[in-house]
Amino acid sequence: MAFEDVVCQLLDHMAQAVAAHHQMLLETFYRFDADGEDGLDLAEFTNLLDWTCGPDARPPHEPPGYAARLHARIEALADAGADRELNSAAID
Repeated sequence: MAFEDVVCQLLDHMAQAVAAHHQMLLETFYRFDADGEDGLDLAEFTNLLDWTCGPDARPPHEPPGYAARLHARIEALADAGADRELNSAAID
């Protein structure tokens, strides 16, 4: 088998795995998006965190309120990403 054929097969396999993982992430997100609004609110996010990591997922060195702080960081990153998208689209 030619090297190019092997590379193409590997890339196809990886693309299928990424697509399947993406689908699983979407299904998990929608499972916890109870209100159907954009994004997960804190209660929905906390339920997702508890389901995926267990209710005791807070790192031992973190004080209570870990889910709320993590949710706030994710929201800030998402907002910054949206702002960058808007700004780059305005330039184009």
